[in-house]
Amino acid sequence: MLGFKDYNFLARYARKDNSKAANQLLAASIVNELNVKSILDIGGGTTSYACSLEDDVTTAIVDVASASLDNVHAQIKIASALPNIAIQNGEYQFVSALEVLEHLDPSIYEDSLWEISRISNRYVFITSPFLQDLSQAFVLCDKCGAVFQCEGHLRRFGLKEVENLQKYFGGIKELYFIGPQAGLLPLVEARQQLKSLLRRFLQIAFKKKYCRPPFTKCPVCNYEIFNNYDEYLKADPSTDLNTDWWKWRDKREVSFQFGVLFEKHISHIRL
Repeated sequence: MLGFKDYNFLARYARKDNSKAANQLLAASIVNELNVKSILDIGGGTTSYACSLEDDVTTAIVDVASASLDNVHAQIKIASALPNIAIQNGEYQFVSALEVLEHLDPSIYEDSLWEISRISNRYVFITSPFLQDLSQAFVLCDKCGAVFQCEGHLRRFGLKEVENLQKYFGGIKELYFIGPQAGLLPLVEARQQLKSLLRRFLQIAFKKKYCRPPFTKCPVCNYEIFNNYDEYLKADPSTDLNTDWWKWRDKREVSFQFGVLFEKHISHIRL
């Protein structure tokens, strides 16, 4: 098994779009390649790769919203949330959390990582935005005055943060860089940092501290915020809010993702 520094090379997987489907397809292909027989997808209530796996694979999905589990295909559906999931130690060969870690509150973050590790008996697969500039998505609630990150992201990951996840999940078996173009990871990281600094400078210069996405919801008062939604409807009555959201985000910042496949060893099994 190679060390983390051995993976600073050209992207192994180039995503052609900015939808979550690309991560789902990647997860499914990894499961098929590894020939595992049981998977748990944490946070897969809205959409999950479980539906595209072979019938002989035991599939389970955990999501905090029980209603979202109704429309996904899996043999086992559990309404629960990190960091306490009622599943036995090492019950699944492959445990995934796709675009989940960036949403975890700091008070439960480390416990949640150990919980993911506890449930897996061999593989953990994680995806998350790579070097996202969180300041580009701060929103001011018109109703209560709260300031929040409109995607609900509470942290960002760079190469160092990815490397640190080995403490919980074991050694890195494979690292995937998911983005609109391939490139050397350290160079991509440097470029993202420079772009972030430039955006912040322009933000200050033009006094545009907060963004206005097509829609979002305040986590403090639950007020639903719509910006120019009437104009979307006039232009196209069949407009899909989710599509508009991705188009808006892509104009502000090119989305890069990382995907990491960890393989556990005995020191990462917590009893």
